[in-house]
Amino acid sequence: MGATMYKLLIITLLVFQKVVRSQNNELVCDNVKNTLYTEFSQADCIKQGTFYFQKQGNCKPECEIAVTVPIVSCEGVRCPPGYKCVDKRCVLDEDSCFKYITKVSTAFDKDNPYLSATFKPKCTWDGKWEAKQCKGGKTNGRCFCYDEVGNRIFGHEWSHKAEKMTCACSRRRYEMEKSNAKIVGKDFVSLHCDSLGNFQKLQCHLGHCWCVNPQNGDMESSVVTEHLMKHLPCYTKADFSDKYMRQCDSHLYGVETAIKYLNLHGTEFANFAKIMCDADGTYGSVKVAGGLKYCTWKDNKNIGSFMASLGDKDLYMNMNCNCARDSLIFKEAGLDFNMACLQNGNYKPEQTIDEFKYCVDDDGFQIGDINPSKECKDII
Repeated sequence: MGATMYKLLIITLLVFQKVVRSQNNELVCDNVKNTLYTEFSQADCIKQGTFYFQKQGNCKPECEIAVTVPIVSCEGVRCPPGYKCVDKRCVLDEDSCFKYITKVSTAFDKDNPYLSATFKPKCTWDGKWEAKQCKGGKTNGRCFCYDEVGNRIFGHEWSHKAEKMTCACSRRRYEMEKSNAKIVGKDFVSLHCDSLGNFQKLQCHLGHCWCVNPQNGDMESSVVTEHLMKHLPCYTKADFSDKYMRQCDSHLYGVETAIKYLNLHGTEFANFAKIMCDADGTYGSVKVAGGLKYCTWKDNKNIGSFMASLGDKDLYMNMNCNCARDSLIFKEAGLDFNMACLQNGNYKPEQTIDEFKYCVDDDGFQIGDINPSKECKDII
């Protein structure tokens, strides 16, 4: 028997064994109830809106609801996807992506408002948000980057242009900053992402530069010193000029370096304006100055008169400037922008078209019905 035929036989036997295993309803699983067991992918179960659980000690090769749910006590057993055990009871897990799609039982579902949410996020197999989430239609819809628990982070694109958008860089940079890796000097986070949240082709750190794959960040060139970065295949003068650092992260690096040396010389508190940069090295959407917050564009210039003061704590603390920035993004794309913004640059929750009213989320997309009976703040 030839080597090729032998390999085909082995593959055939393995496939046959997996099929038999999938069809066997008497497989022995561990004795933990409501544990996820499946020969299917998690995505297959999510598409059906149900989940595959161990049932009465048998593993069934299908996606189904757990019929025995530990409502009173979850001691020694797992809670259904989208729930967590708190004080021996299964309660809604606000950080789980599954809370939007898991239907368990009437007793559980009545306390889960997310099941009626207009936008249903895509989830990973372990209940985290996928990095890339899209809203609206294919023509004028948009895709955004999110962290694992559903907070929007840097990166956006029109849906019809987002085929290669992965948000891998934005997610990576966000995790680095969140884990306190952003330390002045040696560990300064110099990772640059493009506007889609993908990796910028040229990356530099501590005076060394190299090219990467935009989708996954894999290295695609040799490493050279920064003064030789012009010789890398991914370098273009229009995109990078003579320096790797952009205006904002260069400004931030300078301020943090100054603070470091002031601390070394005994100055514990240095009064510098807070600088917030986006993951591409440009200035962030919010600027703090004199106790006030302003909406700003990438060049740090104010956008209109959008601002918030500490006197209005809610507007100040929850300021994202999405509406203010979108007004310029739409203009750049040659599109009309007819949405109403709050004074702090956020989208006004209640929007109107002629005599019709509707509610929108933080990204300006409709939630709920036209002329809703509930207040917008109560609609997810």
